Formats: sequence, C-alpha cells, structure tokens
Amino acid sequence: MSLADIEGAFTRRYVAGHAQVAFLHGSRSGDRKNKSGNKPPARASHPDLACGKNLFPTSRSSTKPNPESIDPAMKPITRIFTLGLAAALCSTALADDYTFKVVARGLARPTGILAQSGDIIYFTEIPTPGVGGGLNGVKGLNLRTGKTLIVHQGEPDPTNLAADRYGNLYWTCKSANVILEQSPLAPQSTAVALLTNLAKPSGVAVDREGDVYFTQIPTPGVAGGKNSVSVFDGVGTTILDEGDPEPSDIVVGRDGDLYWTCKSAGVIVTQDEDGKTSVLVKDLKKPTGIAIDRKGRNLYWTEVPTPGVAGTSGGSNKVVEFNLRTKVTKIVRSGDPEPTDVTVARNGDLYWTCTSAGVIIEAKPKRRSRDDDRNDKDDRNDKK
Repeated sequence: MSLADIEGAFTRRYVAGHAQVAFLHGSRSGDRKNKSGNKPPARASHPDLACGKNLFPTSRSSTKPNPESIDPAMKPITRIFTLGLAAALCSTALADDYTFKVVARGLARPTGILAQSGDIIYFTEIPTPGVGGGLNGVKGLNLRTGKTLIVHQGEPDPTNLAADRYGNLYWTCKSANVILEQSPLAPQSTAVALLTNLAKPSGVAVDREGDVYFTQIPTPGVAGGKNSVSVFDGVGTTILDEGDPEPSDIVVGRDGDLYWTCKSAGVIVTQDEDGKTSVLVKDLKKPTGIAIDRKGRNLYWTEVPTPGVAGTSGGSNKVVEFNLRTKVTKIVRSGDPEPTDVTVARNGDLYWTCTSAGVIIEAKPKRRSRDDDRNDKDDRNDKK
C-alpha cells in the first residue's frame, strides 16, 4: 500500500513542514530552564521509588531549514520529592462520559500508539520481540478509511512513539538500543538512527522546540541504578533524572513540564523546567503508558497489574484520566486484558493499544467542548 492511501488525512502545514525540515532543534543543554550547562548535583532518594547491537545507519537528513521560512503556527537535577497535600487527597470517580469502539483488530501485539493531526494514528507491533528482520514495525491507520500503512518494518523491538510539530516520527527500539526518526510523508523516506548505544530506551516525547526526551531502563525494577530520563537537544544528551526503578513512558506538556510513569514503583513523576522533580500520583498499579492533552489540562495513563487477563476473568487493568488542576482521577475504562499505551487526539478522543487482544480501542467523549469542535473544523478546512 502506498503512502498516498493516508496522505490526505494530514493538514497542509504538516506536509509543508515535511518538505522543509527533517528535524529542527534549539539548544537546551544543562539546566532545562536556564540552559546553564553546569552539571547538576546528585539527587536525594525517596521511599516511593525504592520499591544491543546497532542495526541502523547513523546518518540524518542534511536538509537544514531556514527558521524564518517555516510557518510559525507551526538536569541530573536535584531530586526533591514533594508529595504535597493535593497528591495525597486525590479523589477518584468513574468516567461515564465516553463511548467506546474497536477501531482496529487482528493486530500482532500492538504496543506504542500516537494520535496525529487529522484522522491518523500510528502504532507499533511487536509479534516477535527482539527479533530483527521480521514483522515487528511501525504502522499508520487512517481512521476514516480503515486502511493501514507500513511506515517501517524489521527492527527488533519498536516500543513507544512520539512526533515533532512537523509530523516527523520518533520511536524507541528497546533491544537494539536506538531511537529512530522518520518522516512518513517524505518521498522515499527511510528510518535513520537519531541516537545509538543507548541502554534499553523505552519512553519518548518531543517538545515544541524539537528536543527529544526519553527514558532508559537497563535494570527494570532496580532503584538507585542506571535507569534514567534524558533529553537530546540536537547537539548533546543531558541526564535529567537517574535512579528510578522503572521509568517506562514519558510525555511533555506545552509548558515544558515532564511526566513519566514509574511502573514498578507505582507512581507518576513530574519535573518542571526549573528541574524540580516530584511524585504527582502514587499508589498506582503498574502504570505503563502515558499521554497529555493538547491544552495540558489532563493526563491519561494505563495501569496493567494483570497483563493478559480480562476483567471478566478477574483482571484489574484500566485506563485513567487525571485533571492536573483539580487532581481528580477518573477511570475511563477498566476490564481490558492489556491496555499498554494511550494517546489523546486534538479533539479529545482517546486511543489505546490492547496488546494481548490485538486491538486498538477508541474512547470518544460524549460531550465536546467548543475548542474541540473548532479544532475539528480547522482540520477539515486544512484538508480542502
């Protein structure tokens, strides 16, 4: 199937961005806010967190855009854990304002997922983890037509996905120890290695400046070791946090704040641009995937304490919504056998992979805000 099958679902500004740029970075080394470049001090511990071979080319696109020609629309840090009263008093409610449907089925262990502009979602499939040259890969799904596209195939362990503001894709390949980059719309585009010689990279996120944040888990479940959260600014890599037992997935808000799941510790961790790191939510059950909406108002994550076990058989897996202002937690849905990763579209629709069931599920809000409707109208106008 050709790229043209889903190309029409992207906005013109993304197509223009693909044609102009493969990657655009600002320089952000050292301190995240002040860009001091100084090595941060060692961090303090917290009781809540106490619980390959290079197969890819390293060359990147030589195309360097003129920033003025692009559409403008388009720390190890000191670890200070402040649980705070708000986190301790988080309330929980059951969200009954979604409708659900399966948008893709018959998949081979779908894992990471990313909603793009328009009607496109990307996802990874890992039927044979750790085996290169096989059917593991990254695919795109057009939600209007139901057609799928193979973006890239053959790497041993494509895990989580992210995209920059121009639509370029990034994903971690855990067993190959690389992060790959590809523009899915560019003619004859192929994946190239953005970063190599990593240590079991897992989560990945890209901010508005093009900086790439990622987690590494060489020793899952072991606190105080070499598991880390880092940022690559296009020039060098800086460790922002080290020693968590299992930083699994990561997202970055439009204000630059970071959020990541720490699976074995059962917490969501956040770090602001000043480098202050704290536990946002605790007492979770194997939090795995994480997403944030475009306004930065709500976090979404998956909890997978019973992978492969449906609710009808005693499983307790769920997808959760967390309001960052009110600190209210809602269960979006429970009972799926393995909700691994979650993503939120511009209009507020949620999608998550259910790995063992081989499906992707959509949760559509019953009531939509005026902003959501306006975003949908903008997307439709861009396609005309």
